[in-house]
Amino acid sequence: MQKSLADLSTLKYNLDSLIAVGMIRVSEVKWSQRERKIKIYELVEKIMILVPGCRNGCRMLVLELLAMEGRKSLYRG
Repeated sequence: MQKSLADLSTLKYNLDSLIAVGMIRVSEVKWSQRERKIKIYELVEKIMILVPGCRNGCRMLVLELLAMEGRKSLYRG
């Protein structure tokens, strides 16, 4: 039982962190049979780029690549 409590606190921490940076949001709140709030989460509709191992030095490179691609096709429509 102790391990599952640690897992739940880790999950809550991660969900709170994702909400704080605007990657997810609470879309709905339901009530369980035991009258507890159950939050339903959804992804925020935004473009996210993950670059593993990238530090501040490659930030400009990523932005330049996006700008080049944006001129071609990223912002169509």
